[in-house]
Amino acid sequence: MLTPGQYGVDLWACEVVLELKKTYPHLKLSIITAFQNQEEQWKEDKQEYYRTILQGVDYYGAVSKQPYIGPWQFTARDDLLLRKSDGILLVYDEDAAEGSPRFVKEKAVKKQQNEDYTIISVTSEDIQSIAEDERMNSVSEYEDSSF
Repeated sequence: MLTPGQYGVDLWACEVVLELKKTYPHLKLSIITAFQNQEEQWKEDKQEYYRTILQGVDYYGAVSKQPYIGPWQFTARDDLLLRKSDGILLVYDEDAAEGSPRFVKEKAVKKQQNEDYTIISVTSEDIQSIAEDERMNSVSEYEDSSF
């Protein structure tokens, strides 16, 4: 898996991959950030969590070897990630549609129009539906075990 390693869904996915590597040791995890030390502005607990994730990655690098200078660093990172991947799993909220995910989605769609590039999109509605299904299954299992 190749990810920018941003706090939130990216790092959660890294956690999942690190767990899967126990069963599938050939699975690789790479974090490629837009700039050096992206976590420096995060709260200490988030930085610690990030460092824990970094201990398990197979490759870590930054597109720009400088600290944050400007949005072009994100553009360069996104271009590299798209160039080096066969597809994308994009957790995307259409209603929030701001920032990096929107731009990555637009670039991925263009790439898909020109070549064989897989886009799997997960929306907030998908996540809500899965959470509701899990909640219902948990309630059902509890009720079944109560008798």
